Amino acid sequence: MRTWFQQLRAAYPQALLMQGDIMANNDGAKGPQSHADTSSFDAHLKWLASQVPKLLLPLLNWLFDCEFDGTEEVTVSSQEKILKKAPGLLRERRSDFRVTVRSADGRLRVFLFECQTKWDGNILRRIVEYTFVTALAEMVQSKTVELTLHPNGLLYLGPKRREMVSPLTVPIRAIPDQGWEIKVPVRQLADLSPDDIIGKALTLLIPFYPLTAKNRFKRLETNGAERDAFLEGYRKLYSHLSTAVERGELTAAQLSQIQESAEDIIVRLLEEQPVLQKGMMDAMSEAFGYVPLRERLTKELRAEFEAKYQKEYKAKYQKEYKAKYQKEYKAKLAEEKRELAEEKRELEKKYEAYMREKEEEVQRLKKQLDMLLNERGLSTLVNPDAAERTSI
Repeated sequence: MRTWFQQLRAAYPQALLMQGDIMANNDGAKGPQSHADTSSFDAHLKWLASQVPKLLLPLLNWLFDCEFDGTEEVTVSSQEKILKKAPGLLRERRSDFRVTVRSADGRLRVFLFECQTKWDGNILRRIVEYTFVTALAEMVQSKTVELTLHPNGLLYLGPKRREMVSPLTVPIRAIPDQGWEIKVPVRQLADLSPDDIIGKALTLLIPFYPLTAKNRFKRLETNGAERDAFLEGYRKLYSHLSTAVERGELTAAQLSQIQESAEDIIVRLLEEQPVLQKGMMDAMSEAFGYVPLRERLTKELRAEFEAKYQKEYKAKYQKEYKAKYQKEYKAKLAEEKRELAEEKRELEKKYEAYMREKEEEVQRLKKQLDMLLNERGLSTLVNPDAAERTSI
């Protein structure tokens, strides 16, 4: 059974959601395709990055130790066009993110990175695959024999994992005597406090902060003191978002996209922890009067339905009902008239029969009276008409 959130989004296409190939082409974002996979929280990051690519610069600074100052041009693109020319099954291999950064001096740099919300033991092997597939596809596309391996990193949004030490190193051997390494930088959101996230300007990662505490949800639900401390950090993050809008670093539309992603993550992640879920939603509301998408969609859907009903259905149903009513009423009226006419005929017959019966009884009584008077010789005194008939 789908949750209320999935049902609302299915009924309200303008709402944000999340899954499938939602990355932008070079000319802009395609928008979300499907919401079938409710576990893919990293799809939110893809969507947000495609809508607010500038916010990726601080993330690249943190992940790859770069020093972008925010003046660069950023493009978040799908690898679809590049991989079309890749050989064979390699076309199916694509990195989560392919980010192109063009500096003011025209220098072009490409970064690849994977986003994970839960541990995958094969991620390092896949990162190597994506790195070489992208290089091979670009070589085919450029019609050169130069192989360029772009930096490829790993962003982990789940709870802290000790085995994920940066950088992860993949040795590469070339026989007989050459060798080098691919180093994969790894960054864990769980390593950062709310103050660190704010200090590094990692605004894009704020909606994913709850994921870092996923292994503590049951404890946070029941332990009030620990929950309050966690929510205090959450409030700090959303106060920062509110300030970012005031400073012009975020537009209202961009803030709305971040809010809706955050709400969707909270709702789906904390279905079994209602107290913690409510506390996080309240923190969003306190920061900037955020009205949860559930309430807004419910109101909008109701208003949309009522407007449509008033405009289309009401007149239609009134007309259909009136026609049906008139037809049924006329038929019913005709039937009632037939029944009344039949009842009238029956009553008239009964009346005529009753009158005949009474007339016969009157005649019978008159005969009895005449006979009685004749017997007693009183007929002339009582009945002059009878006397006249006798004399004649």
